[in-house]
Order: sequence, then C-alpha cells, then structure tokens
Amino acid sequence: RRVHGGGSSCLFFFSCSADTFIFSKSEKESTVLSADFRLVIANSRRAATVAVSLTASLRSGSNFNMRLQVYASLCAKLGSRADIENLSQQYKVSYDTLVSIYGQKYQEEIRKTQHIHKRPQAIRQYLQWYDEGQHIALIAEQIGYSSYLLARLILEHKLEVGKQVISQLMKDPSRIPEARLREEVVTCIEEDANYSPYIDRIRRLTGLEYEYILMEKLRNRGIAFSTEDDLRRRGSFKTPDIKLEVPIGVHGRVIHWIESKAMFGDEYTHAKHLEDQLRQYVNRHGSGMVVYWFDFIESLNCDKDILLVSDLPAELVQIHRMRSNYEMIDWTQTPAIPLTLSPLDSTRTDSALP
Repeated sequence: RRVHGGGSSCLFFFSCSADTFIFSKSEKESTVLSADFRLVIANSRRAATVAVSLTASLRSGSNFNMRLQVYASLCAKLGSRADIENLSQQYKVSYDTLVSIYGQKYQEEIRKTQHIHKRPQAIRQYLQWYDEGQHIALIAEQIGYSSYLLARLILEHKLEVGKQVISQLMKDPSRIPEARLREEVVTCIEEDANYSPYIDRIRRLTGLEYEYILMEKLRNRGIAFSTEDDLRRRGSFKTPDIKLEVPIGVHGRVIHWIESKAMFGDEYTHAKHLEDQLRQYVNRHGSGMVVYWFDFIESLNCDKDILLVSDLPAELVQIHRMRSNYEMIDWTQTPAIPLTLSPLDSTRTDSALP
C-alpha cells in the first residue's frame, strides 16, 4: 500500500503466509515521516482478511512518560475497546498507547481467570451449552472469556486429540471435520481482537515495523550499529535489537545497546522483559536503553543500567576512544583511556538503506 506523508512516499508490503516483511522507500525521503496506513494480513488458506489500522511515525521528540496514578485511572475506566477513543481525547493519550494498554490488561485478566475456565465442571457446562445449540462466541461473551481460547478448549474436548493437533487445526480450521464446529471456530478466530494467530502476526509485524523505524532514525543520525541478525551471524547469544559500534551518551548515561518494544511498558511486561532479556544484555554488553514506543510508567525508569525512553532522544552524544594505534593492550597495566564527547547532528537527512 503506497502512503504519502512528510513530502515522501513509501511502499509497504506484508505477506504473512510466507513470513516476509518488505519495506521499500523513495530516495527523497525526509527525516520525519508521518503516515497513517493499514496493515492487511491475509491468510492464504481462507478468503477473509484482517485489517488493522496503525499509525506509524518517525518522530523527533519523546512522548510524556505516564505516571502510575494516570495509568491506574485509565485501567479502571478502560472496560472495552469502545472506551479507547473517548479516553484518548480525555487524557490526551495516543490511541495506539491505549490499544496497547487495553490488550495487556485483557491478557492479564485472562491469565488470572484461565484456571477457572479449565476446571472440569466448567468445561462440562460449556460443552452442554454448545450441545444445546449456543454459539461458542456467545458463550465466551457470556462468561467473559476469550472466544479463541474457548473455541480451542471446546475443540480439544469434542475431538479428543492432543494439543499439538489442536494448534494445527486452529491455524487451519478447514481441516475440522464437523461443519458447525468448523464454522464457529472460524468465527471465534476472526472476532477475537486479543488472541488468535492473526493477532499474533499483527503484533509481530508491528514489532518489525518499529525496529525498522529505530534503525532508520539511527542511520539518519550517522550512528553505526549492528542488528540482531548481524550479531547472530557472528555467533552471539541473547542479542538486543541494536548493538552500537560506538557507545552513545543519553541523559548522562552510557548506552551500548538499544531494544525496541512496540508496546506500552507496564509493571508486569517490564518485569518479564528484565528477567527474560534485559539483564542478560547488561551482563554481556553493559548498560543500554529500551524504547517503549507506546510509552511506559514513569516510575519504572529507575534502573542505573537500563534507561527507558518512548522515542530516540533528540540529544545524543557519541563517545570516542582516543588512541593512536590498536596494538594488544594489557588493560591491567594500562591507565584509563581518556574519553572525548562530540554532539551528534540531529538534522542529518543523508540516510542510506542497507
């Protein structure tokens, strides 16, 4: 889909069935690109498509960082997706940020109640309602549960097959032998805006898009870096999205790596990232920075080794090691090498695609 914004045009193409991601740009693209476009995600095994509106921009400034009280107030009022637009206007919070907050809140509620719906007596009740003619999606709405997860649960007990087979059937419902069950499973997959394989693909593509935005911002600033793929080809393990070839200074902190997160940074999500990824990055590469593109709770920005931001800061300082040659050095016998700081030009537009 070709979109225009900021005096430039881009061509976006996403093919989920082949797991490809293609992004071609015009040569005259400006530093700041603002585009409101649609990701169209099509499954080759069915005619229906899922279209999700997404606003993406190569922004030059940071959003405000959300206070915990504001976040708690939003969560209390965010009962459904229908509330997002009004709350966005009321709190002056971006629509995409509220979509991310709602999705994470919904998943947390599912995690807390999932054990209830998997109890034998609950499953017997759901199967009875289904056998009486109730639609799986209506049962899910009645009990306040994900229609996709309920369809999976009913499918598992109706067919009496293993979870691996169920996963394959949920990806390709056309293989479900019973007509009514097949149609209702397809409906549940299409109508569930928080779970299902299609939603997972949308999230994955959104993450890829914002990784590209981060890389383009760094190129526009003349900052050399290696990508996650570059590091893996060199045999590295537990790799961040961006490893800087030369560290940069941000808000008085030395940054060796950058991780891109196309989501809102809440307490649960950030704690999970710390445990699964970020601590390992610090141990291997030193201090770094996480970009939560859809904002984060301000009080989480308290780690001396990990800086949280909602965009690439406008003011960066590149750190140069000064030495006339690069012979092998015994660092235990060598005094510290002096560091010099040079400001980066934030107005550069001579970006080049790899």
